[in-house]
Amino acid sequence: MQTAQNLRLHAFFSIDGATPDYNRTPGYPLFLAAIYALGQNNTAVVLGQILLAAWGLYLLYRALILLRVTPSLAALGGAALLPNLTSYIHSWNIAPETLFEFCLILAFYFLIRFCTQGQRPSDFLLFSLALNYALWTRPILMYFNLLVIVLLFLFFSFRKISLFGPLLFLICFVVMFGGWSYRNYTHSGVFIFSTIANYNMQKYYAPIITMAQSSLDEKAAQTYHDQLFTRQYPQAANLNAAQLSVLQKKYGWNFIRANFPAYLWCSFSGLFVLLFGPSQTYLFSILPSTLAYVVSGLYAVYLAFVYLIFIFSLIANYQKTFHLAQLALILLSAYLAATSAIMGDSRFRAPFFALLTACAIINTAQYFGFTEQDAALPQ
Repeated sequence: MQTAQNLRLHAFFSIDGATPDYNRTPGYPLFLAAIYALGQNNTAVVLGQILLAAWGLYLLYRALILLRVTPSLAALGGAALLPNLTSYIHSWNIAPETLFEFCLILAFYFLIRFCTQGQRPSDFLLFSLALNYALWTRPILMYFNLLVIVLLFLFFSFRKISLFGPLLFLICFVVMFGGWSYRNYTHSGVFIFSTIANYNMQKYYAPIITMAQSSLDEKAAQTYHDQLFTRQYPQAANLNAAQLSVLQKKYGWNFIRANFPAYLWCSFSGLFVLLFGPSQTYLFSILPSTLAYVVSGLYAVYLAFVYLIFIFSLIANYQKTFHLAQLALILLSAYLAATSAIMGDSRFRAPFFALLTACAIINTAQYFGFTEQDAALPQ
């Protein structure tokens, strides 16, 4: 919120108004600043996020219709997302999850339109802008967008799409990723998009691994690694945040390599919490403990049911050709789950759960023949 206010009032991306913010990227603060500039407050932000969540559900419904899923099954797919508790929780918080999820759904919708409505350049432009604005909202998407560029050029080499598509996406990526990285370079001397990933390696990944190998709690493990980091890099005290993050990345990678089996174990156990966790901290803060346990259990059953439908429908259709959009959905969901697994937090499920549900509906419709026409879609 402070970054958004400084951006609005002083055109300076900073938390304290004096030091450049290298941690956050501009996507969500720009969203907040736009609402604040209209004279509105955080209540308006929450209302805006609720509208985005509802709009996202409608776009998923329209995307399924474009893929010729019958309206009744498409509506059922939207209804299947209504019990998703984390969507409501994130809509009520001043945090980027709702905007990030909406940008991903918007990108998916325009990719579907591009694949099914004659490959119009305008649809691909909107897809490129939406997915790269999602990158501006959560920098976790950086390597996925690079992968998209590679895949698009592969599709071009196999004559599936024209050269216009890969070049357009590449230009959007270079402008948004490169432009923000250059902004950070002018202030810090380090060409970096965001310091958050490097920061997490030292502040979170290493302590999580240590907790799994010892009896230390979170605070003690973080203190241990802070002290070890200071001893290894005494020069860190004289560096700015971007320069410091380079050392944090080096420290984190070295520790992960030295404890790789423990890292894998933490990632697998964290993945389970990410996939099935019901935001327990929030539930237990607003509900009696017994009721919170009941709600958590029911929610885990609901999540497991959606995952089972996705897996079985995917297996049932393994011989069928995947549409470009379906491939994008699966790759994106796997990428977001894998890169966030070690954190073991259900908030990282929020961006891809709706997309995973949509993919389950698409595969189910194909398997049972719940489609409007038998004519093949563009592949």
